[in-house]
Amino acid sequence: MINQIEEIKIFIHDDTKNLIINQVSDDIGFFYKFVLSKFADNENLKITMCDHLDEKINKIDLFGTRNLKIYSTTSSKKIHEILDQEEKKVIFTDYKNFKKYSPSFKSINGYQFEKDINTFMINELNINNSDLINYVNNNPSLIFSETSKYSTNNRGYIIDKGLEERTNHILEIRKSIFEIKKVNLNIIKIFSKIKDEAKYKKLSFLTF
Repeated sequence: MINQIEEIKIFIHDDTKNLIINQVSDDIGFFYKFVLSKFADNENLKITMCDHLDEKINKIDLFGTRNLKIYSTTSSKKIHEILDQEEKKVIFTDYKNFKKYSPSFKSINGYQFEKDINTFMINELNINNSDLINYVNNNPSLIFSETSKYSTNNRGYIIDKGLEERTNHILEIRKSIFEIKKVNLNIIKIFSKIKDEAKYKKLSFLTF
């Protein structure tokens, strides 16, 4: 049986147009975006983060680069509109929409992220350090920073607890921004939270 990491690799390689991912949370979603980016690099596939449905990109540029659109939405209406587009694309959404669309489209269940992290780190990154794998399982959004450090110096590798704290703080700020937008569009509060996020980003080596 093909595991989910292999499913993503096959999707990147073949002509399948749509992939649905139940991201579960922002940090788990970051892990799957990292997996997509690694495989896309190998296939000369350019990733474009799309904020608007009417954003247009060329399928093939002058250098022969193919494109992959990535969307994030929990709106069934928007998902339906996105699926109607011809370009190759990935849609990150919630579990409700995942269940709705997974029978008809290739899909990845984010609730299996721990198994996927283990598979990806061992089989694709050739990392078999149990402490590092467990740490990334607990902090999926740190996979880029921690695996990069490990690959650079696996003998002297030390887990960065400070980075974990800063990253968790950024995720909490983002959650609060979402809640403010959902309950009451208070521009002053949102602007204040965005400034807080920018301040903490300067303290972190993790690129979101």
